[in-house]
Amino acid sequence: MFFCMKPSAPKRLLFVTAGSHGDINPFISLALAARARGHEARVAANPYFRAQIEEAGVGFEPLGDFIDLRALDRELPDIMHPRRSTKVLLEALLVPIAATAFHRVKELAGTFKPDAVVHHFICFGAAWACEQLNLPAANTVLAPLNWMSRTDVLSPMSWMPLNPPGWLASLMFGMIPLMDWSMDRRFNAVRRELGLPRTKSVMFGGMRGGKVNLGLWSTHLRGPTSDDPPGGHICGYAWHDRHGEVEGGVQRLREFMDSGEPPILFCLGTAAVHVAGDFYEHAAEACWLLGRRGVLLVGPGRRGPQKMPAGVETFEYAPFSWVMPRCAANVHHGGIGSTGQALRAGRPTVVIPHAHDQFDNAARVKRLGVSETVARPRVTGRSLATALARVLERRETAERAASLGALIAKEDGAAEAIAHVERSLLQL
Repeated sequence: MFFCMKPSAPKRLLFVTAGSHGDINPFISLALAARARGHEARVAANPYFRAQIEEAGVGFEPLGDFIDLRALDRELPDIMHPRRSTKVLLEALLVPIAATAFHRVKELAGTFKPDAVVHHFICFGAAWACEQLNLPAANTVLAPLNWMSRTDVLSPMSWMPLNPPGWLASLMFGMIPLMDWSMDRRFNAVRRELGLPRTKSVMFGGMRGGKVNLGLWSTHLRGPTSDDPPGGHICGYAWHDRHGEVEGGVQRLREFMDSGEPPILFCLGTAAVHVAGDFYEHAAEACWLLGRRGVLLVGPGRRGPQKMPAGVETFEYAPFSWVMPRCAANVHHGGIGSTGQALRAGRPTVVIPHAHDQFDNAARVKRLGVSETVARPRVTGRSLATALARVLERRETAERAASLGALIAKEDGAAEAIAHVERSLLQL
C-alpha cells in the first residue's frame, strides 16, 4: 500500500511518454499523483496532447513534432494491422522517437532539473539519457504481455489459442533472439549517431531493463511471477480519461442514456477508431438483431453509419469511466486502457483485438470469465450479436464482471507507483 504522509522534501519528477491516449492518460494520472504528494511534475509528450495535459493542471513539455492521431487512416493505415502493425510501429514511432527522447531528456535535465524520470518503455532514448546522466529512472510498462514471463500464459498472436500449449510458448520465446537481432540493427544505428556504444536486446530487454520497473495494470489481470524483472512492481491501473475539449456531446449522450434501458457500447479507443472500416455498420446491425439500444463512439470529427436502427445513436466521444458502467455490455478493441476501464465498469465485454498487445489482453479477460472475443476479420452484425447474446444471457458472466469490477475500482495504481518511485529512487 502507498504511504499517506506527504514527503518532507518535495522533488521534481519528469514523466516521458509517447503513443496514443492509452499511452498518455496513465502518465497524466502519474503526474497528478505526484503533484498530490507535493512534488513538481511535468509530462513530456507529443504536442498533440498539450491541451489535455495542461487541462489536467500538469506541466507540459513538447516531445517531437506534432502528430495528428486523427490522420492515422491516411498516414499510417496499417498501424492496427494484425501482422504489419509491429513493423509500422517500429519504423514510424519507436525508432524515430528514440533520438528525440534522448535529446529532450538531456535538455530538460539542464532546465527542469528533475530528481527522477519515469518513462514509458517505448521511449528507449529517455532510458539511454538517464543512464548517461546517472539520473534515477523508472521504466513503465502498461500491459502484462510486455514483461514476457515464461511462467505466465501468453496469447500474443491473432492465431494463438486461448491457452497455448507448452511447445508453442517455447517456440515463441525461442524466436526472441531473432527478433532482437532484427530490431537491434535499427536501434544501434540510432545509438551510433548519438555517440553511444552498441547494445543488445533493445526492445525486449528495454521492456524489463530499468532499475525500477512499474507495471500499470491490475494484479487481477496478471499477478506477480517468479521471473518478473528486477525491481518489478505491479501497481494497478493509473486512471485518467478526461478531456473537456472533446466532451461537448456528453450532455446529449446523458439524455439518451436516461431515455431507456442501458444500451450496448461500441468503441475502438482513440487510435483504432480512426481505422474502423465498417465496424460501426456491423455494430448497428448487431443492435438491430438483438433488439437492443446502442451507443456508437465513432471518434472526434467522424461520422457513423448512414442507416441506423431505432434506438442506436452515434457520439464522437465520452469518457469510458463515465459511460461504460452505464451500459449493459461494452464492445472494444482490447487496448490496455480500454480493457482496464471496461474491467472497472463491472460489465460483460466483447473484445475485437486488432494488433499489438490486444490479442493477449482479450485472452486474459476471456480467461477471467467476463468476456468473449471476436476476431476482427470475422466481425459481422451476426457474429457480434452472437457474442453479445452469450455474455448478456449468462448470469455467471454478469456476476463475475460485477465482483471483479468492484475489486479493481478500489485500486489506485498511480498513487502506488509514485510511492514506489519515492521509496526506490528518491529514498523518501
